[in-house]
Amino acid sequence: MKQPKQSLLKDIIRYGKTKGKAPLDERQMDTLKNLYIELARSVLLAFMIFSIAYGYKEIHGEEISYSYFNLSVGIIGAVTYYYLLRFAYQQVIGIDENFEVLLIPALVFTPSFYMDALWALGFLFDFPAMYFRVVAYLWPLYAILNYLGANKVYQHGKMVMEKEIELGQLSFRSRKMITNYVLFFLIIACMLPISYDMLCHMTLLLAMLFLFYTIWQYGFHTPTNIYVFDEEGLRYHKALWNRKGGYLRYDEIVSVKQQDTFNIGYAKDKVCIHTKQGKDVLLYPENPYRFCTELENLLG
Repeated sequence: MKQPKQSLLKDIIRYGKTKGKAPLDERQMDTLKNLYIELARSVLLAFMIFSIAYGYKEIHGEEISYSYFNLSVGIIGAVTYYYLLRFAYQQVIGIDENFEVLLIPALVFTPSFYMDALWALGFLFDFPAMYFRVVAYLWPLYAILNYLGANKVYQHGKMVMEKEIELGQLSFRSRKMITNYVLFFLIIACMLPISYDMLCHMTLLLAMLFLFYTIWQYGFHTPTNIYVFDEEGLRYHKALWNRKGGYLRYDEIVSVKQQDTFNIGYAKDKVCIHTKQGKDVLLYPENPYRFCTELENLLG
């Protein structure tokens, strides 16, 4: 009998009835913790750069096509929707008390962000005034497409999880570095000899394209699983610092532990595996604590 498709909305409602009551397993708890920390850091960094850039704009007396309100709403919408997709793909939707902090701005603010991004397209190519009015009237359509994108990611994430269970595998992806890349891009962009208006247009369009890419990546294409546990060992496609991948049998591993990255000391987000040959393999999984726990369990 064919199983009904997962529905993001139905599951949010179902989880909402048991929110704060149903116990979460270790995978869910660790995934939630890591994603919330990443979300908080991304929002802080985004508004730090935004505040500095907007302050320089006012000091230089430049005018831009967007208000502070529009841009701030766009930042919140884009960042929270990106993490909503990450939550949806990893199947940790609506199961804790704080989920509304992510869900409401992701679904309410992101359509406004799309509208501003499409306006940016109109400004860049000097479209007629009718284009801007049509874009504004289509706000409900953006909201519907916004939900459908997240729902597709949620359904695909469920399918991938069920497939891994069927194959008897456990997969981990590499920790995302997108926050650092965006930070570097914005810092460099603010130093370029272009107007702040042009910077806003380009940033909005690039952010919109990135969200579309994320929907495609998680909803229609299975992201590469960098680390895969099977019955006999661990296969890793690459190690930290872009070193070549390999395969480690469980009987070759002596110990595994978490370490700080770059000696910052704020989180143990790097995994060090010590082998019988005396070499250390450094990995950078999304959920390092769970990664170490699962590997230790497999080692016995």
